[in-house]
Amino acid sequence: MLQHMKRAIVAGLVLVSASCQGPAATRVFDVKGKVIAVDPASKTLELNHGEIPGYMKAMIMKYPVVDARLLEGLKAGDSVQVKLQVGTRSFVITSLERL
Repeated sequence: MLQHMKRAIVAGLVLVSASCQGPAATRVFDVKGKVIAVDPASKTLELNHGEIPGYMKAMIMKYPVVDARLLEGLKAGDSVQVKLQVGTRSFVITSLERL
């Protein structure tokens, strides 16, 4: 009987842990900023952005983009608004609009 209880507890903990890693842990933020640098080869965009309430302070930071085509035609100094998708262990720009 004790062995069955241990298995049930372990199974419950595994299910709770897995559910914490799922889509509910993903958040999306609208971020406005100025382009500092564009690197299509490494699929990154360096932005000087304002505060992202509930996530981070204003700063200059390099972000990965989901698709290098988002960077086409961008240059330093451009103003942009991006959607930043944030997971439990990663973040990525999923869309970009020039302002």
